[in-house]
Amino acid sequence: FTARVQSAQPLSDYFFEHFTEELNLSEMEGRAQLIGKAKPYLEKLPEGVFREMMFDRLKELSGQSSLDSLENLVIGDFAKQKPLQFEPSRLSSARVAIALLLQRPSLAEIVIQKDIDWNGLEFRGIQLFKNILEVIGDKKSINTAVLIEHYRDTNEEKSVKALALLDVYVSDDKIEDVFCDALNVLLKQARDLGISKLLAKAQAKSLEMEEQALLIKMLTNK
Repeated sequence: FTARVQSAQPLSDYFFEHFTEELNLSEMEGRAQLIGKAKPYLEKLPEGVFREMMFDRLKELSGQSSLDSLENLVIGDFAKQKPLQFEPSRLSSARVAIALLLQRPSLAEIVIQKDIDWNGLEFRGIQLFKNILEVIGDKKSINTAVLIEHYRDTNEEKSVKALALLDVYVSDDKIEDVFCDALNVLLKQARDLGISKLLAKAQAKSLEMEEQALLIKMLTNK
């Protein structure tokens, strides 16, 4: 149990580090904005020690024993805006798939079961997606905090942090379904793009034997 709480600590650090960026916590307005940004997420956490720990940390950073009192002092709606507000319809399949994979690494098993041939497939974020899968496969014990730490001081650090905290507005019992749907859309789009590129190349000049085999495989798997 103690180990579980300790493993959750790095994630809580990243969480509050993300929400305190560009906020002046020495001023009342900055502390109120922190509450307005972080509190909606904490309220979604299940009852338990981790939830209490997160709320205690928020109270510590805001200097308030009552979070509602300071939040209500700020005039306007800014302090009550939810962090990382994205409409589900505006989220790309790639963002959804990568975000959910970071937040629930066990979803990697679904990708493994699909036995995907990545040859010729392209979509925005594919290298990061594949790299995350490799990291998950290489580590015996994995969670969101471990993944975030893995990408510290890398070019992907900022994107990984943002996606790890991205709310895709999905209930726990629907996460696997949404992930599968996003992944299927990605694979179809990537396959269609690969087919288009190979067909365009075939019109300009003949394809190599390997490319012909790849085109046939992609067309067969459509």
